[in-house]
Amino acid sequence: LDMYLGPGYKLYQELGLPLYIRNFMSEEYIVRDCIEAITEYHFYKEMKDASCLDYMIYEGRKLYFIDALLPAADDSIKVKYSQKQLEWCYENEARMWAFFIDNNLLYSKDLSSFRKFFTPGPFTTAFAKKSPARVGSWIGWQIIREYMKQNKKLTLKQLFEKDNSQEILQASGYKPKKLS
Repeated sequence: LDMYLGPGYKLYQELGLPLYIRNFMSEEYIVRDCIEAITEYHFYKEMKDASCLDYMIYEGRKLYFIDALLPAADDSIKVKYSQKQLEWCYENEARMWAFFIDNNLLYSKDLSSFRKFFTPGPFTTAFAKKSPARVGSWIGWQIIREYMKQNKKLTLKQLFEKDNSQEILQASGYKPKKLS
C-alpha cells in the first residue's frame, strides 16, 4: 500500500521516481493493479520467439481481464493512461495500426524493433510526445474487445487458452476506423 500514497508524495520525488510512474501511484489504482497481478499469476505466458502481434494479444487479454472485472471503472484507470492519453489513442488508432502494418512490425520477432510499444515511459518514441507509452498493449486490448464481441459465448478462461494470435486477429475483424 505504500506504493499508492499519491503522485505528489514527497518520498516518491526524493527517490527520483519519474512522473510517468508517480502519476499512477494513487488509491484508485490499487484494485486495478491487484487484478493485473492475479492475471499475471494465473495466465502467465512465456514469450519466447514471440511476434509483436503475440505481445499485443497477450497484453490485450490482460487488459480485457481488468476490463471484465472492473466494468464500471474508467478506461483510463484500466490502462493507466491520463484522459488526454486515452483520447490520443482513440484519435490515432488507425494511424498507429497503419504504422505497425507499414513497418512490417506485426509479425516481426525482433524484440528490439517493437519493444518500445510495450514498455512503460512518458510516451512512445515512434509517435508524438502526446502519445502514451505501451500503445501496443492498448491496440491489443482493442483487438481482444472486438474478438470478444464476435465470440460472446467465450469465457475468460477460454480466451486465455487460445494460443494462435493470428486466428484471434482474423476472427476479431479488427479494423480501426479513420477519424477525419
